[in-house]
Amino acid sequence: MATSKLSKIKALLGMQEEITLMAEAKLKDGTVIGTDAEDWAVGVLGYVVTEEGDKMPLPTGDFQLEDGRVIVIADGTVTEIIAAEVVEEEVVEEVVEASVSKKELIAVLEELSKDFDTKMENLAKELSGNFSKLSAATPVHKKSNLNQVQKVEIQKPLTQMNAAERAMSIFAKSSKN
Repeated sequence: MATSKLSKIKALLGMQEEITLMAEAKLKDGTVIGTDAEDWAVGVLGYVVTEEGDKMPLPTGDFQLEDGRVIVIADGTVTEIIAAEVVEEEVVEEVVEASVSKKELIAVLEELSKDFDTKMENLAKELSGNFSKLSAATPVHKKSNLNQVQKVEIQKPLTQMNAAERAMSIFAKSSKN
């Protein structure tokens, strides 16, 4: 309060000193501090402007700025400026868990295996049936000249042929005649 009375007396007498701070900074709590120098550096004087408009030297201590830097003051003079701590962002690896449990996965794989085995068995039966039909078919020999290779055709009974085979068989017989 004494400072505010002194400021009023100085103002009345025209002795009010003009407050000019070249470099300003804001403390974490929002208080504005400044210096007469062009920039904050070791050796410059640091001030705080009071509510009454007085420029007062900063008290001894550490002052944390909004940008994270810390200014160390001893008897109103900056003795050290500590850079803001760089907080490294922690790299978080996301582990994506499958929505399928191990038991469910095994069950699906077993089902696929059974399906595969069934299809293989059906294919084997079909192939063995074709082999037995092939071995049961009677070869048809055609007479040919001695200079030509003799052709042997295996003919299935019409009941065992599909529609395309029957059509080809009929076409072959009609083209030979």
